[in-house]
Amino acid sequence: MVYNKTKRGLEKAAGIVGTVASSLEILGLFIYEIIFISAIINFSGPVKVGEIVVTSAEMLAPYVIAILLPLAFSICCLIFSAKVIKSPVLADGRVLNRKGTRIAMLVFSLLSGHLVSAGLMIAVLCLKDLVNPSQTVSGNIVGQSAPQANSLDTKVAELKHLKELGVISEEQYNTAINRVIEGLR
Repeated sequence: MVYNKTKRGLEKAAGIVGTVASSLEILGLFIYEIIFISAIINFSGPVKVGEIVVTSAEMLAPYVIAILLPLAFSICCLIFSAKVIKSPVLADGRVLNRKGTRIAMLVFSLLSGHLVSAGLMIAVLCLKDLVNPSQTVSGNIVGQSAPQANSLDTKVAELKHLKELGVISEEQYNTAINRVIEGLR
C-alpha cells in the first residue's frame, strides 16, 4: 500500500490556497481595522444622539468585535492550512492520520469564506489515504488487464515495425525473431 498521490496533490493545493487566502484576508482586516480606528479616534468629541451621548470608544466597540471574529477564523485557517501542507508520511514509511486537521481546515475555510480551499479539502476528505499500486489505473480501462510487455505478439510486432522503418535489416529481423522464440522456451 502506498500513499495516494492524487490526494496528496489536492491536499497541498488546498493548503497553499488556504494559506494565501488567509494571509491576504488577515492583512486586509488589519489594514481595515487600522484605518477605521484612526478615523474614529480622529473624530472630534462625543456625539449627542437624542439624549444619549456616544463617545468614540463606544462607537468603536461593535466594529472591533465584528472584525475580530473573521480575523480569528482566518488565523485558525492559516494555522491548519500550514499543517496540511506538511507531508503526512514519516521517514520510516508510516502515514499519520490527519483527518481531524483536514476537517478543522475545512470548517475554518468555510467560516472564513475560502470556498476554493474548502472545495479542495472536501475532495481530499473523499479520497482514500492509501492505495494498492496493483489496483491503480495506468493508462488502461479499469477492469482490463495491462498488455504483457514480454508477450510474443508484442515483440514480433515491434520487430516488424523496426524492419518496415528500415532500422534493422532482414537478417537482423530473422535473428531477433529466433531469439524471441528461443527465449520463450
